Amino acid sequence: MWPFTRPERKKDKLAALDKVMAEQQSASRRLTENLRRAHADNLNGLLASALPKHEVPKQ
Repeated sequence: MWPFTRPERKKDKLAALDKVMAEQQSASRRLTENLRRAHADNLNGLLASALPKHEVPKQ
């Protein structure tokens, strides 16, 4: 019997695959959150530069 057909070897490979997939999903979530935050910061910066500055009336 070939070593890669043994059930325990298959379980090891599946466990390793699950671990890699979980790491990739976590990295994807972090990237998405970082992009969302950067996009929001960029939009806030654009709005701040596009809107006229509010001047405090002198009394």
